[in-house]
Amino acid sequence: MHVNRRLRALKIYSSLVDLVFCLVLAALVIVPTSISFSRLQEVSGGDITILVLSILMGFVLSFLYLFIPSMFMKGYTIGMRIFHLQFVDKDGKPISLTKMLIRSFVVSLVSYLTLGIAIIINLVLIIKREDVNDFYDIYVNDNLKLVEAEVE
Repeated sequence: MHVNRRLRALKIYSSLVDLVFCLVLAALVIVPTSISFSRLQEVSGGDITILVLSILMGFVLSFLYLFIPSMFMKGYTIGMRIFHLQFVDKDGKPISLTKMLIRSFVVSLVSYLTLGIAIIINLVLIIKREDVNDFYDIYVNDNLKLVEAEVE
């Protein structure tokens, strides 16, 4: 029980760090781009274009943030690296590139399709569930587990 409480806290902290990184990255890219899109909107007259392009850009940035660090850091996101957490497969090995790709895509897609509501649901699931699994762990069911890892 004590290990689950510690793992739960670390998972929440790492998720919040990852969320902050995603938001900062999105703000740095989307805000200047939105200004350019608004100029495009004035010329084209399209009113939904900016929203669609901003959401699409946010999805792509989120996916790249989750996938690229995981690819180079053997299954870690930046938040997970800071708190020494790692996704491993059922044999305890770092997850494959394919699983990282799928997981990053699903996490980004669901987060953006629900306009961030999935992030809140995930935090509630991490807090309430005994096994500290979130939506992606439960419904993607990719046989991954979260472990405390020795960071090199």
